Amino acid sequence: MLGTRVLYPLLDERIVRHALSGPLVVLDAGNCFNPLRLARSIRRQTVEVTNILDRIQVARAFTCFQVLPLLEQISRPPGPVYILRLLDTFTDEVVPVQERLRTLSQVEAHIQRLCHATELTITLRTPLPQEELLLDWITRLRSRAGHIIAPLLSTPTPPAQLF
Repeated sequence: MLGTRVLYPLLDERIVRHALSGPLVVLDAGNCFNPLRLARSIRRQTVEVTNILDRIQVARAFTCFQVLPLLEQISRPPGPVYILRLLDTFTDEVVPVQERLRTLSQVEAHIQRLCHATELTITLRTPLPQEELLLDWITRLRSRAGHIIAPLLSTPTPPAQLF
């Protein structure tokens, strides 16, 4: 478990290392992929920033329903696949719990498929206690996926008691 300040530089290094050797896919489900930060990391390695960035295919999902078709489109990954903050879109309270669970089970099948096809790295944020459905799913996911990186969330400090 890593804090987000440590996670993203390490993740960028890993993505750059893969991009230097070939194509890869990044599916951003948490709106956290920063191409400018990544370009800076690439620039520290090589002057061919544009060529290396062209090897990285990025797709963003803003709802849990968008995650599924994006995973379906990755039928034959050209290289490693990174799924960033996978569960962020599954915490949307507007979507009924049963729909989220149904979609999660379909996502799980695609994750299994991708694990067999290529190197798969998934980042997650630590679920909140009220998101117990996600905790169970993460437990199952850990037994199936290749690399799972789950950063620790900083918890707010409770106010000091005066008396």
